[in-house]
Amino acid sequence: MENEVRLYTQIFTAALLIWSCACHSEGVDVQEALRAKQFEAIEKVLNARESEFKQGKLGEYDILDAYKPFYQSEDVFSNELNDWIHKKPNSYIAHLARGTYYRKLGEFRRGTRYIQQTPAENVRFMHQQFEIAKTDLRKALSLNPRSFLAILNLLNIELQQGDEKESALLLREGTKLYPHTLLLRARYMVHLQPRWGGSYEAMDAFLRQSRAEGAPDPVLNLLMAIKLDDIGFTSEEHRDYDSAHDHYQRALALCRAADRRFISSYVLHAADWCSRNC
Repeated sequence: MENEVRLYTQIFTAALLIWSCACHSEGVDVQEALRAKQFEAIEKVLNARESEFKQGKLGEYDILDAYKPFYQSEDVFSNELNDWIHKKPNSYIAHLARGTYYRKLGEFRRGTRYIQQTPAENVRFMHQQFEIAKTDLRKALSLNPRSFLAILNLLNIELQQGDEKESALLLREGTKLYPHTLLLRARYMVHLQPRWGGSYEAMDAFLRQSRAEGAPDPVLNLLMAIKLDDIGFTSEEHRDYDSAHDHYQRALALCRAADRRFISSYVLHAADWCSRNC
């Protein structure tokens, strides 16, 4: 129990630090601008970030962080977002922002526990928010067919809702547009973990597929780290601490050059273990 508390504290702290940094962009506090309904100011900032991403000046995590101000655990911005879209019904940024907002509302209520440990009303709420989010995200994608974040958000939703066909379609679309993508592949790799109904054989097959699609070695290494972290976590659950230690160390060795945000999202079990035992 103590280890679990420590782990979730680290997750919360990392998320809080990232969120607090992301609220300000180019001198604009996006949340304050949203409260004041300064939609043009928000669009100017986020369109600039999208342009920088398109030009390769920003990475995947950077463009993801630009939309972190819309990550809320309670419904505090729906009126403002609705007004934004009412005033600008064909704004790609507005639909992406509202789709992101409702996706995260659902995920925060769902929580991180196994489904059997989650109250049924929380799961129902998640699915309700996801359906709202999908409408906006699909609209955003129609307005900007190359939208990395629209694809990533939709992929997250479809994976959590168990739509294998739509998930595979989104992944294929995303990797065709962004052959070197880490985040689309990482999210799909997690879905293939045995605890979520996948298998290590499926994870290995996905690694081979990613290599054939041209994913660079650093991306392949991080995908392998996700697998090793899961093996370590399973070993730890079964009290095979030698195996856990070995797999965790191997996972972190592959992450030496990784963004800290990758570690906090995908190999936190290894990071937590080695902060205490390595």
